[in-house]
Amino acid sequence: MPKVGRNDPCPCGSGKKYKNCCQSVASQPAEARSAAFDPAQIHIAKARNYEELHRFDKAIGSYRTALSINPDLASAHFNLGRALLLCGQYGDARESFRRFLSFSPGYAQAHHFLGAAFEALGQFAEAVDSYRRALELEPTFLPSRFSLVRTLNKVVPLWHVSMTNDANRNDAYFAALRSVVTPQAKVFEIGTGSGLLSMMAAQLGAGQVTTCEAEPLVAATAKQIIADNGFEKKIKVIAKRSTEVVLKSDLPQPAEILIQEVFSSELLAEGVLSSVEDAKRRLLAPGCKMIPAAASIMVALFGGEEIGRNLFLEDVRGLDLRRFNTIVPRMQTVLRNDLDVVLLSEEVEAFKFDFERDSAWHAEEKILQLQVKRPGRCQGILQWIRLYFGGDVVFENHPNVKTSATSWPPCAYLNPLPTSVAQNQIATVFASHDKMLPWFSLRSVE
Repeated sequence: MPKVGRNDPCPCGSGKKYKNCCQSVASQPAEARSAAFDPAQIHIAKARNYEELHRFDKAIGSYRTALSINPDLASAHFNLGRALLLCGQYGDARESFRRFLSFSPGYAQAHHFLGAAFEALGQFAEAVDSYRRALELEPTFLPSRFSLVRTLNKVVPLWHVSMTNDANRNDAYFAALRSVVTPQAKVFEIGTGSGLLSMMAAQLGAGQVTTCEAEPLVAATAKQIIADNGFEKKIKVIAKRSTEVVLKSDLPQPAEILIQEVFSSELLAEGVLSSVEDAKRRLLAPGCKMIPAAASIMVALFGGEEIGRNLFLEDVRGLDLRRFNTIVPRMQTVLRNDLDVVLLSEEVEAFKFDFERDSAWHAEEKILQLQVKRPGRCQGILQWIRLYFGGDVVFENHPNVKTSATSWPPCAYLNPLPTSVAQNQIATVFASHDKMLPWFSLRSVE
C-alpha cells in the first residue's frame, strides 16, 4: 500500500486529511497497526480516542460506523452499548448488549449492563432476569448483586411480606369471602400480589377466579405459587392493570364478587378509587359484592414522648436543634410499631368510601372538630384506616394495637412544632383528599 502523507486524504473515507483524522493509529501497538487500514478498525480506534476524552456521543457515531462496515465485531457492540448507557440512550443500549450476547452469551458483565438498560427503561422483570444471569455466571460480581437488590425493592417493596403475614387482615378477608362465595361465583381480584386472596376464594369453592397484577414479575411469581398449591386450573392470572383488563378476552364474564386490596397506609395512594370506578363501569355485574364493602380514613390528635423522639428534634445535650424540623417531611409513615403512641383526642372518621353503594368519587375538603380527651404535647394528627367487610367483620390498623406483622402502618401529619393541648379543648383540623392522597393539618386549638 502506498505511503499516506500527513496532508493526504485519510484512507478511512472521512474526507479529512490524514493528520487530522487517523494518524494516531500509527502510534498503536503492533497488532493494531497491522489492521490500521481496516476501515472498521480505524473507526473503532477513533471511538476509543473519543472515549478517553469523555466524548461518548462522538464515540457512538464511530462505533456505529465501524459496525456498518463489519456487523460481526462483538466488542464493538459491547462498547457501543456502554457508550449509549452513558448517554442515556437506553433502548439502543439494550439492543447493543443483546447483539453482543448473541456472540458471547457467557459474559457476566454484558448481562449486567443489559440489566441496567432494562432497569432504566422500567422493564424490571427483564432487569431482574439479567442481573440473576450475571450472578449465575459470576456469583461474586457485586455490581449485579447490589443492582438486583435495588430493582427488587422497586418491584416488591418489603411491606408485601408483612402485609401478607398480617393474620388479622387475612382473617377479615377470609371471613368476608366465606360469607359470599358459592360454587357458581365469578370472582375478580384487583392486585394479585402473592395470590393469597384468590387462593382463599378458590379454597372456598368459587367457580371462576380471575386476578390481575400490574407488575409482570409479581404476576409471574404469583402464577407459580398458585400452581404450587394446585389451583392453576381454577385461577387465571392476568399480568395487566385492572384498567387494561378486557371483558370476554381477559375476564370471561362480569364478576359477581370483587376482591381488592390496592390500599396504602393513607388508603388512597395506590389508586383504589379510580380502580373501583373503572371496574364498576366495565367489569362487574349489577349488585356485585365488594370485598371490602367500604373503607374509612380515621384520625386523632396524638402525642407521646417515645414517638416524639422519632419524629421531632428539640434540645440535644443543651443544644437547640429545632430548626432542623423545617426540613423534615411533614407527613411520615410510623414504622416503629413498638413505640407507645398517645391519642390525645377523640377518634374521628375523616372520610368514608362506600364501594358497594357508590360508583364515583370526587376530591373533598372539610373542617373537622376534635375534642381533646387527654392533655399533653400534640405532635400532630395520626391517621389510620378501617375496612368494612360486611356484618360485624371490620379490620382496623389501630395505632394502639401492637402486631408482629402489619398491613398498613399509620401515618403522622406533623405540626411545625409540638403544641400543648388541654382537656376539653376543641382542635380545628383541615382535612382534604384529591382521590389519591389525603392531607391533614392542625389549624387551631381553643
